Amino acid sequence: MSTLSLSEVLGNSKGNGEALVLGHCVLNMNTRAPGIAAWRGGILPLMRMLLSYHGEIHQYPCLEAAVVGMRRWWQVKEQYDTYSFRLLSRRIAEMYASYFSRVGFKKVKVLGLGLSPTCGYRYTQSDASGGGRPREREPSRNTRGG
Repeated sequence: MSTLSLSEVLGNSKGNGEALVLGHCVLNMNTRAPGIAAWRGGILPLMRMLLSYHGEIHQYPCLEAAVVGMRRWWQVKEQYDTYSFRLLSRRIAEMYASYFSRVGFKKVKVLGLGLSPTCGYRYTQSDASGGGRPREREPSRNTRGG
């Protein structure tokens, strides 16, 4: 697997026979665990660059949000290593592979974020104990009087 710059990925689009598959959080940072999003929605510079892309654009769903939900804490890859997560991942991969094969794409590019416990292409958050530490929160914020 090679790592290309964003301009290399988007600038070399030929149109016919090419597709770009985007990680869900690339266009919607709000699906990331609380406190992690670097943008208030999509990554604006990327969205502008996508306007000049000539191939098909696909956005795969956020598997973390689909399995765990939107109200989740920061987790590591070991916590997502479950039967349901693997099953959903496999089904979505098979769906895309079937479509791309049927249509006859010559090239499929995948664009995701560099750091994610399940789809990071450079780094994944991992902890052999299977746990992840949530970012520090004010404990009294989430408590109620009895």
